[in-house]
Parts: sequence; structure tokens; C-alpha cells
Amino acid sequence: MLSDNYINIKNCPILGICQPIDQNFLLNLRMSAKEKGIGELYLIEINDNKNISKSKGIFNGSSGFKEFPSKSLFIDDSLKNIYYYNYYYDLIKNNNLSEYEIYNLIVLEGSSPEKFYLLSKYIINLVRNRKRNNFILINAFNKFGESNFLEISEKYGYSYLNSLSKAILNLNFTSKKYYFNNLNNKSRIALQSHIYYEYLIEEIIMKINNMPVEYDLYISTFSIEMKNKISKYINNSMTKLNYCQIDIFENKGRDVLPFLNQLENKIKKYKYICHIHSKRSSANPYIGFMWRRYLYNNLLGDSNVISEIISDFENSNEIGMIFPETYYLVYNETKKLKKKTKKYINFILRKLFPKNYIGILKTFPAGNMFWSRTEAILQIFLYDFNKYFNEENEQTNDTIMHGIERVWLYLVKLNGFYYKTIFKIF
Repeated sequence: MLSDNYINIKNCPILGICQPIDQNFLLNLRMSAKEKGIGELYLIEINDNKNISKSKGIFNGSSGFKEFPSKSLFIDDSLKNIYYYNYYYDLIKNNNLSEYEIYNLIVLEGSSPEKFYLLSKYIINLVRNRKRNNFILINAFNKFGESNFLEISEKYGYSYLNSLSKAILNLNFTSKKYYFNNLNNKSRIALQSHIYYEYLIEEIIMKINNMPVEYDLYISTFSIEMKNKISKYINNSMTKLNYCQIDIFENKGRDVLPFLNQLENKIKKYKYICHIHSKRSSANPYIGFMWRRYLYNNLLGDSNVISEIISDFENSNEIGMIFPETYYLVYNETKKLKKKTKKYINFILRKLFPKNYIGILKTFPAGNMFWSRTEAILQIFLYDFNKYFNEENEQTNDTIMHGIERVWLYLVKLNGFYYKTIFKIF
């Protein structure tokens, strides 16, 4: 407590107490600190009791403060206490939110050490850039029952503590070296993109151009006019592009059916495949924009993001698919499994694996964009599902294409691989 690095008030140390039982013990501790020459010891009680009585004095003995964040906020107990400060300045600008409202904005379910590192680094930078002194309170250090913890765990070991250290010291999350030189000797990667919206052509091509190794590019679209417009963006500046093919398909099955049809006779040539498309949400264009940008950034955001994904595949023959964690604004919606969609999942699996069965998987690459080892999903390209696709009518669920979107991980598991979710960029 005598360290200069310790949080202090007027050069006196602070001791934070969570749910203290014996108030007399705390007061005796304070007196002992004075007697031993440590000096004044300020005790701050962090209490999760909703009915906290008002304190007579802020630093007179023990003072009660509500738990951060306030229990008056609606927070689902099943969620992890990892705050998601996404598009901080956009929210202030567009919604005139106060600083208090921003800091109590949302809690995101499904934490991971890398996500915790990115969020911690972002918040630390916000605090460092302010003129007044601030400190960051991380709520719930070891509440395993509530899934809120930084201490060692069976799943992540010391990863949370290590992630926090890296964020504080401004270190990179990973120091991996990328080994994939053999992929440059011969194009072993196929990148397939379905482009329907003209205004997204440039954005998609720019992301694809981040590829750090040689690849073949397959683009599907719906008209000769769109094909010509896309062709104008394919040029010599795409340094790693080995081969490009643009095909026209009927406007049917969104991105799913063109993806399957375009690669059905070519997929065996490749070791890995990446699939993206010009996603848009007619129901909520703003969420669609945010979601699309999130998926693009986490799959093709820059050469380092792509290099790490490819290296993960190259370093582990057991990884079958890598895709971004479900975007938080659509998380609740993606957890809903419609009855008819479930029937389509079972229908597809019976066609491909008639003698196998696995339980319901709630996780899937929401948005239908991912990287995959071709061996992990090969069967679906070899079966003709064309006749089961309905004409395009702006369907939002209950079609075979929604079933296929949720069936990828079944294929991965039935083929003996596992999947990995990533969170690289906001």
C-alpha cells in the first residue's frame, strides 16, 4: 500500500471492500493502518444490496456506494459484465447521450479473452485521453457462479488476467508468427462473394484486396450490367489475385444458392474458402450496415486479421471453420430457431448424413460469412439442392437458405472438425 502506483487520495491508500460482513473489523483495520504508520486508510464499500442506507460521510469509516453498474439498470443476470463501447462517438453525436448513459449502455453476452482485451484497451485509451484523473472499475473479479471472473478458469486459464495486462501495457494481444509460404506456391484459397447491391462493390473489393497470400476470386451476381460494373474494379492493383471469375445467376436463394452453384465443380481444388456477400437489412438498414461492417472487418479487415485466420488453420488440422462472434445487436434474434427452419436443418442433414445425428446447435455463423476448410463442408456442394429453393420474395426466415445458414457447423462436426469464433475488430 506504500507503493507510489497504488490508487490513493491525498497520498493515502484506498482499500475496496466487496460485501463486508463485519464493520468493526474494517474500523479496526483503519486504526491499525494509522498505528503502523501507513496513514489514513479510506474504506470504500462496494455493496450489491439494492437498499443501501445513505452514508453520513464519504470517508468517515466505511461508506456505502451502489455496485457499478447500478442495479436500477435492467441487466439480465445471465449476461457477462463485459461492457461493449461500440461506436462511442457515433452514439454521442446521434443520440445526445450523456457520459453516464454511455458508460451504462449495454452488457454483452459471450465474453472471450480477446474480446475483453479489445474492450479494455478501448476503455483504457478513453480514460488516458481525458484531462482529469480517472480509474477503471472492473466489476466482479471472481464471481464464478455468475460467470463474471478474471481469475484462473478451466476454460481460459489465466487468459483474462493476461489480456488485461496486455491492454494496460498497450501490448499486442498475440505475437504469432505467420507461416503460410506454401500457400503462395499454388493458389489454395478460394474467396467467393455474392454481390447484389452496386453501392457495395467498391467496399467488398477493397476488403478482398487485403489478402496477404495468393487466391482465386469467384464473384456471383444477377445481371450482365452488374457483371460489367464489378469487372471495372478488378484490376492489376489486386496484387495477390491469381484468377478471377464472375458469373451471372438467377436472383434466387440470396447469396446461398449462387455460392453453392458457382463452386460445386471447383471446390475440391482448394484447401480453404472464404465466403462474404453484400449484406443489407431491409427491416433496419442501420443495424444491417453495422453488422455488415463488423463481419467484413473480422474476416477481411486487414492483412494481419487474415494472416492470423489462415495461420490458425495451418497450425491446427482440426479447425474446420472460423467465423466472427455473433454481432451484439442481432444476438437475441439469432437465438430464435423457427420450427420450419429446424425442419430444413434436419432435411439437409438427412440428405448428406443419413445415418448420423447430433443435437441442436444454437451457434452458427450469423450473417452467413465465414472462413472454412473445404473438407469440413464439402458434401453440401456435391448435392443438388436447387429445386428446394423458392423464388425470391424478401423472405426473412423459414426457407431452405436459412436452414443452410444454420447447418454449416453440423457439417463441420460430422466431418470430424471443430469451429472457432473470433472477435478481432469492433
